[in-house]
Parts: sequence; C-alpha cells; structure tokens
Amino acid sequence: VYVFCIMPFESVYAAKPDIKSGAAVLIDAKTGQILFEKNKDEKLYPASITKIMTLYLAAQSENTELAKASETAIKAVPRDTSNIAIDYDEEFSLQQLMYAAQLMSANDACNVIAEHVSGSIEEFVELMNKTARQMGTRNTNFVNANGLMDSNHYTTAYDFAVITQNAIKNEEFMKVFSEVEYTIPYTNKKQEVRNMVAQHRMMH
Repeated sequence: VYVFCIMPFESVYAAKPDIKSGAAVLIDAKTGQILFEKNKDEKLYPASITKIMTLYLAAQSENTELAKASETAIKAVPRDTSNIAIDYDEEFSLQQLMYAAQLMSANDACNVIAEHVSGSIEEFVELMNKTARQMGTRNTNFVNANGLMDSNHYTTAYDFAVITQNAIKNEEFMKVFSEVEYTIPYTNKKQEVRNMVAQHRMMH
C-alpha cells in the first residue's frame, strides 16, 4: 500500500520571522550555514557589539600583568557614554576589565583593554581588523575598541555572525560573555567596590 500526502508549501515550512531590524542573519554555529537572512551584507554601525571582538582579543591575550589606565584611554571616552568611571593610573586585572566591558558596556574599560593588549588603541584596532579578515569577513572595518559612532566604523549582520561564531569557541570569552553579575573589588584608586549587573535583558 502506498500513501501519498500532498501539503501546501507554507504548511511544511515555518513562515519567515518578522524581523523589525534593518538587517539580520541566523547561522549554524558549527557549520556556518545560513539559516535565515535579511540584508545580511548591508553595512551598518555595530555600536556596542564591537565589544565582542574586543573581548575575544582580550581573552586571547597572554599579558598577565595588571592593566593601568592611561589619560589617553580615559579622555577618549565621553563621560556621557557608558563607563565605570575609571581613574587615571587605576589598575585592574584584564578579566575585571572584560567583565566591565561585557556587563556595563564600559567604553573606558575597552580602551584600557586595547592599550594593555596591544600597547595603544591604534595598534589594537589594527589587530581587530586583521583578526576580522582572518575570520573571513569582507565588509567590516573597526576604528575603535568600544563601538562609539564613527562613519568608518562599520560591519554587516553576516560578518558579525562570523566573528561571534569564532569568539564563542574561546572558553575565557564564553566565561565572561555568559556572566550576569560581577564585582570589581577596591583598587589602588577606589576604596569602594563596583557591583555590576548585565544591562542586556536577554542575558537574564
């Protein structure tokens, strides 16, 4: 006995999601296969998702010394943007700075990370772009480590899916990236602790 069942196409496959953003992409984290896309190659400002690359490079760093905040790193961040009020010459472990960047989207922490890892923000940006190209991106260009607006700072939904696909393979990155709370104890400049909680609702 042979039984055939003919069904409308729409009833077999789920309808495409109604994505409100201008661009989106969903890929298989293991294979990289594109499962859904909307304007995946449109160049857009990455804003704070820039910090995924910053955290990834920090996670790969072998510099175990304390990071000291320079005047350059702090002054490059407007005080009306996300920060943890880092003071001049204040010292942190690299991991503490990573948690600040992840949980509080701290732009000042990103600059201190950049200088600690590469010696200067400019050299760190070069490393960001070099790493992005090695990952296979084609439409990404970084000019800073934190995502502050700049006309030359751009990426695409697809490129950043590729960057994230690579980043989540790093255990140290994932340890920081998946945390929802962290406390930075007192430092050489501050005698109070910094309690930090994830700002992104999806993390909860």
